[in-house]
Amino acid sequence: MATSSSAVRENLDDWLSDPDKQRIVMSLLNKEVMLIAKKYGMTVNDERGRIKVYYQCQGQDRRIGWKSRSGRTVIRTVAKRMYASQLHRDIYWHVAFMPRFVYLDRKLFLQISQSMTITEDGRKPSIGSKEGTIITRLTYNKYNASYLNNLFFWISRLSDEAGRVNLGS
Repeated sequence: MATSSSAVRENLDDWLSDPDKQRIVMSLLNKEVMLIAKKYGMTVNDERGRIKVYYQCQGQDRRIGWKSRSGRTVIRTVAKRMYASQLHRDIYWHVAFMPRFVYLDRKLFLQISQSMTITEDGRKPSIGSKEGTIITRLTYNKYNASYLNNLFFWISRLSDEAGRVNLGS
């Protein structure tokens, strides 16, 4: 059992300058983002070593309201049922993101890479080469403005009312 005299306060910069300790810090921060996503009702899934975060749906399309950069509330489709000719059946596509902390130029950054997840039933991920072609077909016409808007959407979903992502709360 640790006592208050056995706890030692250490400088974060010292941990980040040591490669082994840096991996520990990054792992803890990445896990914290996943806990925040779950707290806000998102699903966290490990797809071949890549963490993807998305909203599930229960047999129907799922839409979520969020406050856009202009300050108005916008409805966003985050999951939708569709027929996939490659699989000869209905599937659900989900907008998703892959969170990961990175350490650059002695600063920590949360990297949010946009993605998509295919599920069989709105919940269980479906992974394979045919699913990859579905994602390619759905994302081929995305433009930079759309990507930026998607980024702001995911940030809004991880943030509190003041617009902050609170780690460790």
